[in-house]
Amino acid sequence: MVKKLIKEKHQLESNNELKSSYKLQIFSGPLDDAKNTRVKFETLEFDLDSKIIYQTPNYKVWVGNYRNRIQADRAFDKIKSEYPNTLIIRPGK
Repeated sequence: MVKKLIKEKHQLESNNELKSSYKLQIFSGPLDDAKNTRVKFETLEFDLDSKIIYQTPNYKVWVGNYRNRIQADRAFDKIKSEYPNTLIIRPGK
């Protein structure tokens, strides 16, 4: 029973339904540029998941999924040299 609840919680968090996680936003702008940014990011060896999100009026590239600010800060330090405009965000807050 506990394992089932933990699995469901992780699924809700990964779908951004609990809104208790941090992400890194590496791009915000037109769709074509967002796609190009994501493709370039995937070729780098950061080993982080990425996705494109639409929030009026821009497409955004979000990477990672962190439970707390400390984890997000560590990832931010790794990629800020490649993506200097990176923001640490908390979707839904």
